[in-house]
Amino acid sequence: MAEKVTWTGKPTVLGFWEGLAVGILLIVFSVASTLSPFARIPAVLYFLVAVAVGGIALIVFTFFVAYANTYTVTGGTARREFRFLVVRVEEAPTEKITDVVSHIGLVGRILKFGNLRVDTAGTPFAGVLFKGLRFKDLEEAKREVEKLVKREAT
Repeated sequence: MAEKVTWTGKPTVLGFWEGLAVGILLIVFSVASTLSPFARIPAVLYFLVAVAVGGIALIVFTFFVAYANTYTVTGGTARREFRFLVVRVEEAPTEKITDVVSHIGLVGRILKFGNLRVDTAGTPFAGVLFKGLRFKDLEEAKREVEKLVKREAT
């Protein structure tokens, strides 16, 4: 029988800001470099176009990666599912959860997102990371996981 889902959510693409920032920098670099006299050389121009296309591809890929993640809290687990070309599921059973940590860095504070880390003991991985949750979702997910842990402790 399937467990009851108490919370589910998806990250904001801003939570994956590193990929967006590098893609934008590649585009800006290639556009700014076209002002150089070297940009008149065909090989250099082709290279700059390739860099700009790479920047665009990185931004598109970042969107796909962000939306391929689904975070779920059920009656017995905290789960991260990644479905993009491959399927990867990370689960933290309630009885193995040791800590629930929310983290909001400088960029997260500016762009209004944070990460929730569910630490575990006795599993093949360190825990489950809910990356790039909006503030509201971050608080809801943390509250639900903490409820699970308290229920398991009693």
